[in-house]
Formats: sequence, C-alpha cells, structure tokens
Amino acid sequence: MLFYSTALVGLSLANCFTSARVLTDLEAVTSDWLDGFVGIHPRQVSNADGPSCRYLCGSCGSSCSSATLSKRNPTQLDTFNTTSSSDIIFEHQEPHDLLKRTFRNIRQAAIGNYLSTHTNDLVTTRDNPKTNLVNLAYSTGSNDYTFAILKRFSDYNQNVLKIGAPGIEGCTVLTVVSRSAVYMGHVFESLAFPANGRINPATAFQQNCLNLITGQGSKWRARGDSLDPSLFTGNNGPAVAFIMTPRPGQDDPTAQNPNPPVPGPDEQLYEMQMGQLSQTLRSLIPDLTIINYNYIAQNVDDQTQPWQGKALFEYDPNADGNGNPNFRLWYEQTMRNGDGWNLS
Repeated sequence: MLFYSTALVGLSLANCFTSARVLTDLEAVTSDWLDGFVGIHPRQVSNADGPSCRYLCGSCGSSCSSATLSKRNPTQLDTFNTTSSSDIIFEHQEPHDLLKRTFRNIRQAAIGNYLSTHTNDLVTTRDNPKTNLVNLAYSTGSNDYTFAILKRFSDYNQNVLKIGAPGIEGCTVLTVVSRSAVYMGHVFESLAFPANGRINPATAFQQNCLNLITGQGSKWRARGDSLDPSLFTGNNGPAVAFIMTPRPGQDDPTAQNPNPPVPGPDEQLYEMQMGQLSQTLRSLIPDLTIINYNYIAQNVDDQTQPWQGKALFEYDPNADGNGNPNFRLWYEQTMRNGDGWNLS
C-alpha cells in the first residue's frame, strides 16, 4: 500500500494518520506518514461528459444505491492511494466482547469480506433516522440524492458509529474529521457530473454538492446536513478532509497510439470540480489538510475484488478497550485511523 503527499505537515497531524500497519512508536508514525506521498499532477482538461467505458454511477444506469437498498499550507493537496496491496500486513485478533472492545485488526485477505459485511449492514436515515449505521447512498424509488451527514462524537459514548457506502462505481465520497466530529457525504456521479441533460452541467456540481456543504444557495437533488465549521476549527481542530474520487479512464487505442497510458493514482477524472470542492472546504476550514484517494472506477459487475467500490468510516468511543476513542476510515483497501491523536 503506497501513500503519497506533497505537504509538510505539523507533528501533531503526522502522528494522527498512519498506514494500516501497526506502528508502535512516535518516530515510526511520523516518518511513515510523511515519507510516502507524492504530489498531484492534475490533468489540464476535466471530462465534463463523464467516462465513456462504463455507466455513470446513478439509478439510471448501475448505481451505488442499487448495490444495497437497505498549520499547513492551504495551497497544497495530499493524496493517498493504493497501487499495490502486497505490502499490507494485518494481524488477527479474536472476537472480543463489548466491555473489552477494540478495533479489530484485519488480515489483508479479509479486507474485502470485512468491508462487504459492514457496508451491507448500513441503512439510510430515511429508513431509520436515528441509526448509528448510516448508508450515504440515498435514494427514493428511482431518484438518487447526494447526501451528507454531520455527527458529533460526543453523541456516541456507548455505540460504535459507522457511515459509508457500498457499490461505488464513479461517485465521490467526502470525509472531514476533527477531534469532535465527522462530516461525510456521497455525491452521485450522475447528478453532480451529468452527461444526460437533466440539469445544466455548468451549475450541477454547485447545486448538487457545494451548496449542500455550505448551506447556501439553491440545491438540486441534495439532502442532509451542511458542514458546521465550528466543529472543525479552533479547539476542535485540526481537521483533515479525505476525498475519494475516480481517476480518468484509459483512452481507447488508436493507430497513432495503440497502447495509451493507464492513468496514474495522481490523476482525477473531475479535476476541475475537485478543485472547486477543495476551495469550498478551505473557505469554511482555512487550515484544512486535504488528502485525495483517486480510485479506479468500475461498474459493480466488473469489479474483481470485494473491497472495490466501498467506503466505510468507523468511530468507537472505546476503541482500545481502555476507554480511549479512535476512528478508522476505509476507502477500498486503503485505511487511515487516528492513532497518536487524542480525540477526547
């Protein structure tokens, strides 16, 4: 598992987010987090028409919702990506009871089954408004909605909080975490990046995504919470945003270029809109660190690994069995957590 970055970050954040390995000392945490990053080199042209090799993620084609119904430099972006899984090492722990609950370490071979099980357990707030197992892929009938939810960790002194989405095929997932809260949203590709004329593509991302986050302006096919900056700044900071968004598809071979290059982990299909998203987030949280996970989007029927197309955030107020909280974020087989960061 390879992680990439251009940013030099403070020691407190360097201690916070580690790779999936179990790191036991401060120096290891710091060096592992800082040394594994490279910079983003965005494509100059965003593909406003979406991919040509797969259905747009939305109910009109295949979709996330149909998979299951139930002080940093603000000009820099980080990126974390998995280009190889051969170096991921997870230790096994036996199941534990609720009084001695910990985040169970997952073997590499078991990541897919773990994510499938836990994302399939999620339900929408439409079906259960008070659920602590939130499915972000929000749909009613044939209508999809970009959806975001804000959760304060102080409301989860006993229960584990899980938020995520299964069956992601080209959509974008945003997770913003601080010591006090998490803000997580799922943006349907077919709504925010439309190619079928249902809404003006020039305004779709603003109305379907950005206005939901800010709580300002008109919204279209967007439901849920806006982001409360007070929970991610000041004494509640630092805050980090993790953005999961698709890479471009590989160009079709031509006589002039029979072997077009495969887009790398530093490329984004919707680079222009991701820039707008980053700018909007930093207008609300000026010192925000942004970490990108640019994934290879495939329709569910074409996915060959059970961890593909899944996002899962977990918060446990007793993650180590000694009353200490922690969170864990999975974007496919790539994991980040809060080790070394005092969340209380």
